[in-house]
Amino acid sequence: MIILRLNLSLSGGCALTYIAVDQRPSLASKVLAPPQTLPGTELASEGRDADSEVSMKVESILRAKGRQVSTIQPWAKIEQAVSQLIGPPKIGALVVTGVPQGFTGMITERDIIRGMKMRGAELLTMPVSSLMTHRVPTCSPTDSIADVMMEMTRSRYRHLPVLRNGELVGLVSIGDVVAARVDEMELETGVLRDLYMARQH
Repeated sequence: MIILRLNLSLSGGCALTYIAVDQRPSLASKVLAPPQTLPGTELASEGRDADSEVSMKVESILRAKGRQVSTIQPWAKIEQAVSQLIGPPKIGALVVTGVPQGFTGMITERDIIRGMKMRGAELLTMPVSSLMTHRVPTCSPTDSIADVMMEMTRSRYRHLPVLRNGELVGLVSIGDVVAARVDEMELETGVLRDLYMARQH
């Protein structure tokens, strides 16, 4: 690009100067600059924004894996809990429910391993209520995946029951959360790649 600069002197004379300036944007400026809407991409951008927003919530995990939860009653024997945990399918935790759609606590494979070390084979004949954890952290369908990951790290629970208005509507594991986070990162990477490619044309 050529810029014309007009210099005026006090005596009334003037001079015209030609300045050549390279105005081509750098690669960094292309990536960091605010995104611009390209013709025909408005709907695609809106769809991506909506998908990204949904993918950040627990609800998206439940839609992908289903809302079925393996449960057991507090008066059932621990032997039954072991049978349900080893499957098939093999699972890591059972939600303890006393009433339909209710939530009382949870019993995990780690609880049973600790109990076997303390009580031996006698544990299998004991009720689930004697070993279950009563105060279990929970989450809701509207909680973000990041918040759930922090809660799992803080409480050291690998499974969180999902409650809506006090009713059990699902269960998410640390594997579900990690997989969802990986998908979210891949989506973000794809959006940035498409943006970069669009700016090259």
